[in-house]
Amino acid sequence: AELFGDDWVKTIDHEIALEQQGHVLIKSPPVESRIESWVATVIAAPFAIGLVFGTVALGCRNRIQAPVVVRSRPAPAAPKRRISPRLWFAFAGAIVVSVFLHEVGHCVVAWCSGCPAVPTLAKEYFLRPLPADAQNAMAAGGVLGSVAALLGAAYWLYRKAGPMRSALFAGALALPGFYVLRFFLAGRGHVGTEFQEAQAALGLSYSGHGLDWLFVGLSVAGAAFWFWRVRPPLSLRLAGRLIVGALLGLVVLILLQTGNNALFDPMLQPRS
Repeated sequence: AELFGDDWVKTIDHEIALEQQGHVLIKSPPVESRIESWVATVIAAPFAIGLVFGTVALGCRNRIQAPVVVRSRPAPAAPKRRISPRLWFAFAGAIVVSVFLHEVGHCVVAWCSGCPAVPTLAKEYFLRPLPADAQNAMAAGGVLGSVAALLGAAYWLYRKAGPMRSALFAGALALPGFYVLRFFLAGRGHVGTEFQEAQAALGLSYSGHGLDWLFVGLSVAGAAFWFWRVRPPLSLRLAGRLIVGALLGLVVLILLQTGNNALFDPMLQPRS
């Protein structure tokens, strides 16, 4: 009363008395009240609906939230790598070197036996007859030369894997692979009796196939070693390259033997 005055107090008391008598005070006309209610409803309804859905979404956001997919540019496809020609040349060169080491193995035994011999790229030539007791050891020397070439290439690849070392290892594996192919096709890995004589020198059965199966094992072990060391992705392209490499190795061996014999036989082959 002290703040609002006597008039305000009398007005409030009068309104209280009217309400106690059952009269409800309406300060604005009924039509205006309805209009105000409609307007308030129209405005408040969307906000109320939004508030309800917002509350539900907030409480269930972990269940109904869709993952956000950010579109990004597709990564450019990796260019197809072609084998460098120098790797093919290295592969062919390794074949030539491994065959030459095979022939050197024959000649080392001949030299130790006092027989002059000349190793060429694909054949050994004796300038005079080899002693009979050195024949078997001479045959085994060639086998040891092939095995030494393969083990040396495997050790080099083991130290550090790489395309060049893989090509050289594949070249060293070509001659044992050729022995395996001939073993399955012709029944013996080497022409003549070289493997039989080498088996006799190594204490194996002369008529057996100990060296044939030795080269089968070396070829399988060499392939498994290369896959373990290099771990290339398996694909049809890899299979195609391996097939092409095997065919190329066979062609190189045939051309090497044919060309070597045509070149050196007239010069170094003893005439009968």
